This record gives sequence, C-alpha cells and structure tokens, in this order.
Amino acid sequence: MVSRNYTKQKMDPPIGRDLPPVAGKILWARQLYRRIQEPMDLFQESPGVLATPEAKRIIRNYNRVARVLLEFEMLYHSGWMKQIEEVRLGLQASLLVKCPDTGDLFVNFDPQILTQIRETDCMTRMRLDIPPFAAILQQKQDALKKNYNKLQLVLTENARVRAKIQSAFGQLVMPHVAKVDEAILPGLTSLNWTSLNIEKYLSRINSALSM
Repeated sequence: MVSRNYTKQKMDPPIGRDLPPVAGKILWARQLYRRIQEPMDLFQESPGVLATPEAKRIIRNYNRVARVLLEFEMLYHSGWMKQIEEVRLGLQASLLVKCPDTGDLFVNFDPQILTQIRETDCMTRMRLDIPPFAAILQQKQDALKKNYNKLQLVLTENARVRAKIQSAFGQLVMPHVAKVDEAILPGLTSLNWTSLNIEKYLSRINSALSM
C-alpha cells in the first residue's frame, strides 16, 4: 500500500496548506516511512516472528521502500540546499521599483525569500542540515518583514500625499514633491535588503512627506 502510494504520488505529493513545497514533500515521505516502520517495531518486540517466511518477505519490502523514501528525502533536501543560495539575488535587489508606464512605486521584495525562511524553519524542526546562509536568513526574518511593512506604509502615504497636493496646489508644491522624490531615490538605486541604513532611509522619507 505504501509503495503504491509513493509510486502514484511521488511527482505531486499531497502537502499540507501551511507547509512550504520542499519541506512538505519531505514530510510526506517521512509519514510514509512511519507507516512501514510500525510493523517493524512490532516484529522487534517478538523476535521469534522474524524467522517466518512471511516476516522475511515483509522485511525485504521494508528495506526496499525505506531506501526509496530515504533517497527521495535526500534528493529534495540537497536540491533545497542549492536552491536557497538563489535567494541572495533577491536580497541584493533594490528596495523599490518604479513602473515605467505609470511611474507608480512598488516594494521590490521577492516572495521566495519568505518561502525559503519557512523552508528553513521546517528543515530545522525536522533536524535536517541547513546551510549557513539559511541560518542567517532565519535570524534576519523579523527585520526583513518589518522593513517590508514599513516600506509599504511609506508608499501608501506617499501616494496619499501626492494625490492630495496635486489636486489642491499644483505647481506651488513642486519643490516639496522634488524633496520627497530625492528622499525616495536611494531605494530605487543604491539600497537593497542587506543595507544597514534602511531605518534612516525610511526616516528621511517620512520627514520629507511631513514637511
């Protein structure tokens, strides 16, 4: 039964909604392994049973399926170990991007970063090795989320202020708009998610907006 389930579902295993994809696949394989391990535990409690032909057949099947499940886990774990290094590129992206057609600003945060943090949390709970970079990512997750949320708030306020002043004063407030643009510019050009001065950057934008 376990062997049939594995063969049928290995290309697209059923994964819990709250699990990231790679850890979900590994957990699925481990759940299958537990199902074949339970009869083996019973055999060990009754050593005399191990000598029967039926027990020997079950043990052979167990060894074969256990090896396949272990290889499945190792394959996905090693693939994840390489994949997480790609997140470095996301962290090196500028904080903001501007739509060339509309000029609208957006927070330039790769959602894969949070997915890989969740993968790392799950790998840690499953007692699997994680690369040093993944551990660093884990430590920085609160700061990354905080900066993302603050940037979203700043852009919302920026859009609100611009809509208000454009309709009310037009050309009179262009110097104010220019100062806001100047404060925002580093997020489009020089600052990324590893920068140490994001707090100061956000503070400068807020100051420019409130003038």
